[in-house]
Amino acid sequence: MSSKFISGVIAVATAVAFVTAKPTRAEGISAQELLGLTAAVVVFGAIAHEISKDKKHKRAKVISADPPKQIHTPYAAHKPKKKKHRANHLQRLPGQCVRESYGRKARLVMPKGCLKRNEVRLRDLPTQCKTVFLNRNHVKRYGYNVGCLRQNGYRMARR
Repeated sequence: MSSKFISGVIAVATAVAFVTAKPTRAEGISAQELLGLTAAVVVFGAIAHEISKDKKHKRAKVISADPPKQIHTPYAAHKPKKKKHRANHLQRLPGQCVRESYGRKARLVMPKGCLKRNEVRLRDLPTQCKTVFLNRNHVKRYGYNVGCLRQNGYRMARR
């Protein structure tokens, strides 16, 4: 727990102790009550200090005297690096996957299953184009909005 939280709890506990202990009197707090209250605040402060001190010790980093050994491989630099796959934004998507959705919004969509069957990498498609639509049987399906894909640079191949 953070020290701010603990100090807040202590402050609330002290305030509750003041309010609920006894009804207020006209002559004020006696010396004995003041001494007891001061002792309680000191004890709560000491507990909060110990908790924060323990956290600081746990956060301390251990530095080893021996640096890690490095293995020298002279031919490692000559290995050809693999090229990362980049999304081709002029990529043509299969036209046979274009379907019309049913329901309140009629729009053109590409179902996920059809794209997977035609070996399209779904992780390369823009996430903002993902959509949920109803097929002819009014069953919920997942896919991509064709208009959104076109706006993001994708083209549909002929059927």
